[in-house]
Amino acid sequence: MIKDYAKSLASDKAADIEKAFAGSVVTGFIQDPRVQAVAKALWLVNDETHYLRKWTDHDLADLATLIKVTVNFIEMEHLSRRYIAKMPE
Repeated sequence: MIKDYAKSLASDKAADIEKAFAGSVVTGFIQDPRVQAVAKALWLVNDETHYLRKWTDHDLADLATLIKVTVNFIEMEHLSRRYIAKMPE
């Protein structure tokens, strides 16, 4: 999802985005600080696969919430961009 969003923002960099780690895509191709902040869901996913957890006060419920918020921000930005293009001043 996050790579598809990044490719929609920088289609000329699609090959680079596809090869990059998701965390690098968030920091390198996505400018919206809200999306960058909540895309930390990626780190919670990694945490679930490691023996020693870094984010001990977060669980799968937090992960689901962060994914939902990330999707909502992306959808809001995408829809806003589309309507702004359709309704110029």
